[in-house]
Amino acid sequence: MENKNQNKNTKDLETEQIVTSTIVESSNTALPNKKSPLKTRIIVGSLVAVVYIAVMLLTTLITNFPRIFFDVFVISVVIVASLEMCSAVGKRFSKPIKAMVIATIIVGFTAFYLTHFLFSYNQNEERGSGITAFFFAVAFMLLVIITVNVFLKNHTMQNVLSTMFVLVYPTMLGVYLLALNYFEPYGIANAAILLVFIVPAFADTGAFFIGSKFRGPLLAPNISPKKTISGAVGGVVCGIAGGALVFVFSHFGVFNVGILNEVMGINLIHFLLLGGFGAIFTILGDLIASYVKRQCGVKDFGVFLPGHGGILDRIDGMMLTAVFLFIYFFVLTFFFG
Repeated sequence: MENKNQNKNTKDLETEQIVTSTIVESSNTALPNKKSPLKTRIIVGSLVAVVYIAVMLLTTLITNFPRIFFDVFVISVVIVASLEMCSAVGKRFSKPIKAMVIATIIVGFTAFYLTHFLFSYNQNEERGSGITAFFFAVAFMLLVIITVNVFLKNHTMQNVLSTMFVLVYPTMLGVYLLALNYFEPYGIANAAILLVFIVPAFADTGAFFIGSKFRGPLLAPNISPKKTISGAVGGVVCGIAGGALVFVFSHFGVFNVGILNEVMGINLIHFLLLGGFGAIFTILGDLIASYVKRQCGVKDFGVFLPGHGGILDRIDGMMLTAVFLFIYFFVLTFFFG
C-alpha cells in the first residue's frame, strides 16, 4: 500500500510540474505578443512611407516619361478604398452594389482622361474639365444604376442609396487627388503632389505626439474620443512646417517643384497657408471618417494594412486635403497663372 501511495504521489507531482511548466511556457510566449501590434504598426507604417516617397520621387523627378506613377497610385487606392467603404456600409446598412461601384469608377476615370486630352491644347479650358467630366459620368451611372434596379429588381432602393453614398465618399473625393497631377506647368503639379503627401503626414504625426503629451479637452468627443484640441493645434503647426519644407524645395528647385510667386516672401506665405489649411482639412477628413465608422459600427475600414486598418484609413485626411489644394491651385493658376 505504501508503495502504491508513493507511486501515486510521484505521478501527481510529475503532473503538477508538467502543468506548471506549460503555463510558464505559454505565458513566456505570450509576452512578446503584447509588443507585436506596435511593432507591426511601425513596420507597416514604414512600408507605407516608402511607397509614398517612391510615388513622389518617380512622379516629380522623371520628367521625360508620362506621369503615370501618381495616376496608378491614385486609381488603385480609390478602387480599394471604395470597396472598403462598401464593406463598412454593408455592416449596418443595406449593402452597396459593388459591381456598379467598380463600373462607375472605370467610366468616371475614362471620362476624366478623355476630357483632359481633348482640351489639353487649351490650358484655360482644360482646368477642371477632367473633374467636371468625372462628375457627369458619375451622375449618368447613377441613372443607370436606378434604371437597372427598376427592371431587374435584384436590389432594393436602399441598396441604390448605399451605392450612391460610396460613390460620393470616397470615390468622388478621390478624383481630386488625380486632378492635382494635371496642373500646368508641371512645377505647380509637383508642388501640389508633395503637399498632399507631406502636409497630412506632418499633421497626423504632430497631432499624435503633441496630443499624447499635453492631452486636454477633446476636439469632438461624440465622434472621436481620442482626438484632443492640443493635438489639433499641434497638427496645424506641423502642417505649416510641412508647407515650409515644400517651400524650401520650391525655392531651391528640388524635386522640380515650381514657385507660386516670383516674390520670395509671397511665395513663402502661399506655402505656409497651404500647409496650415491643408492640416485643418486633414483633421476634418479624419473626423468625417471617424463619424462614418461610428455610424457603420466598425473600428477600421479594412485590414489591408495591419496595425493601421484599411487603405481608406490612411487616405481619409489626404482626400479632403486634396480638395482644398485643388481649389487653391485652381484659383491661383486661373487668376494669377
